[in-house]
Order: sequence, then C-alpha cells, then structure tokens
Amino acid sequence: MGLMVTRYSAVGASGNQYPLFFNLIGQEIPEDKEGIFLFCRNFKENWEVIYVGSGKVKYETEKILKEGKVIEKGATHIYFHVDNDNESRFRKEADIIAGNQECYEPTGCNIRM
Repeated sequence: MGLMVTRYSAVGASGNQYPLFFNLIGQEIPEDKEGIFLFCRNFKENWEVIYVGSGKVKYETEKILKEGKVIEKGATHIYFHVDNDNESRFRKEADIIAGNQECYEPTGCNIRM
C-alpha cells in the first residue's frame, strides 16, 4: 500500500495546532523520518488519542504495534508530524500529550510520570 497524504492537526494544551499526516494502521510510513506520532481511534465522530510518542516514526510505530497495546485499545490510525529538531519535537510532544489527556492509561497507553 502507498503512503496516504491526508492531513489533520493535533491541538496541544497551549492551543498550538500541529499539522499531521495520517495513515491507516498497516499503510506505509516513510523511512528515516524523525517526528511525533499519535495512535488514534475514531470515537463518537471525534478522534481520540491512544498514544503519543516521538523518534524515528517508522521504527517506533512498528515497535509499539508489535507490543499490541494500542491495537487492544482500538487504534486504527497513525498520525505523524515530521520534525528533525530534538528540542522542538520534545516540546511539541509534551504539548500534544498535555492537550490530549485521554492518551494516558487506562484509556490510552501513555504512562504518567
């Protein structure tokens, strides 16, 4: 399957919007892209965030899929935002997590620290 080029924006706690590409789980993710990724499901006609992470998008999403927890929680799509700057990426990731508290256990897979 080819790369899907549909766009979406995630909103962080700050109110900032971060443009994202999204794919159905199982569709191709581009190689060697650093960024932020979200596993989501459609819930009552809204997107619910199940997990937020960052790193090499293809590698990290494949690793998380193998663990199986995001699928158990109903994830159907992977959203991703390409950002090669570590500091910027971690700041955006924290903002998106803070603005999407449903990503934390027990409804999601992120763990509160």
